[in-house]
Amino acid sequence: MDLKTVNRFVSTLAGTFRSFYIYNQDNKAFEEILQNLAKRFQDTQNPPGPIELTITNRNLLYDGEPTGFGDITVALASLLRNLGYKSIRFQPPIQSRNFFQFLHIITGKDSTESKNEKLVPLIADGESKPLSLVPLTANSFLLKLSDEALSKRLAPLRVPKAQGGPGFLEKLSTLKFSNTADYLLWTHRETGKLPLESLQAFSQAVVNATREGYFPWERFTKLFPGGDLVQNTLLSSSISHWSLFTTADIQTYRELHVSGTSASQDLDLAARLMAEPGSSNFTFGLSLLLRSMSEKNPLATQEKALKLGIQVWKTYSNNQESLPFLSLLFSLREKLASPTNIALTLFNIRNSAFDTPIFTETIQYLRSLGSACLPALIRSLDEEKDRGMRRKLCQVIPAIAREDGTEILIEALNGATPFLLRNLILILGDMKATSAVPAIIPCLTHAQSIVREEAAKSLTKIGTDEAKKALARSPQ
Repeated sequence: MDLKTVNRFVSTLAGTFRSFYIYNQDNKAFEEILQNLAKRFQDTQNPPGPIELTITNRNLLYDGEPTGFGDITVALASLLRNLGYKSIRFQPPIQSRNFFQFLHIITGKDSTESKNEKLVPLIADGESKPLSLVPLTANSFLLKLSDEALSKRLAPLRVPKAQGGPGFLEKLSTLKFSNTADYLLWTHRETGKLPLESLQAFSQAVVNATREGYFPWERFTKLFPGGDLVQNTLLSSSISHWSLFTTADIQTYRELHVSGTSASQDLDLAARLMAEPGSSNFTFGLSLLLRSMSEKNPLATQEKALKLGIQVWKTYSNNQESLPFLSLLFSLREKLASPTNIALTLFNIRNSAFDTPIFTETIQYLRSLGSACLPALIRSLDEEKDRGMRRKLCQVIPAIAREDGTEILIEALNGATPFLLRNLILILGDMKATSAVPAIIPCLTHAQSIVREEAAKSLTKIGTDEAKKALARSPQ
């Protein structure tokens, strides 16, 4: 495709974007401008094919290179990036009305949330569309998809085994779940067995987003195959990680074993009950521990609960025998990964050197929690005042993020303070995270020199062609 014609098309697109603010309701002017834009796109079609532009804070990139007249495209690129999109795709045949729909929405006076709601039909969802947008992250991608698009992507799960499908609903119909954590855990494991990789990845993304609180539970049960049936049989209509035992059950055990109902006494009871691995008492003790891990308790009680929780996690986190038990362990992991508990855990390495056993053990423990603890670690990095401790966190975070957390780090770049931004860029560079390059490139022109310099260093470390081209263009 001729780069000159692409450059003219992008410049015309950005100019049309500006004209929507200038001409307001002048329909005749709009018609002429949009027809010219459609013609510019048609001029690029030799040979015919789609045009995909990467969106940064300051540029629209085609094949890794800035395209369009910079002074004009910067406003359009900045707006689209702030709305949460990383690329835009134009697919022939495209007409002036397609451009009008898109530009009319993004130049309106609505809030960002309202604009994104109106842009949902333009989200790239596997369907062929004249104009489509790709969100920055997987979770935001799922939230932006329409109900119809989500249902269509998940529809193969409904196909019976006799018709060549996975038989997902047939298996589900034979099971009963007492709580949503069990159900989501089973769904995640079952969709992981799907032979079609794209369906497996998409299904698990929806389940993970629901488990992590990004995707609304009510919407999940409405759209995910079988969700409506399970919803009617669950004891609770909201996600509850300790619904294996009711409050009445808790009270009965208390009356049998202890006098009083303090959090400290509950912890003592939990520790005694969990001294019997494999028994129903153990499962109850673990459930009671989870109820006791509240940030409303005194600090001494929180530390006591954390110590017991870590001990249980290290001992039993690889247990794969019982689905309800796995559900409780998943809940324990979420508790251990809370900001308060992560802060208490990090206190152990505050005065420890990198090569000490306690530093190594702490990293191993945090790695076992996986990406669930990354948001709390990033928060700690942002709030930490001690330079030495920040250096330690910059060692801890990549040790966890390398396996399954790069996207979380990239997402954290948006809206980060300059010092946090600099440190996250440093971490992504040390990890040589190629997927982070489009997010780091705009930082080459950041207002703060510490951010610009770290962005250049990290792009050099990553060393992809896209990173090298960005560095060559940078004034740094």
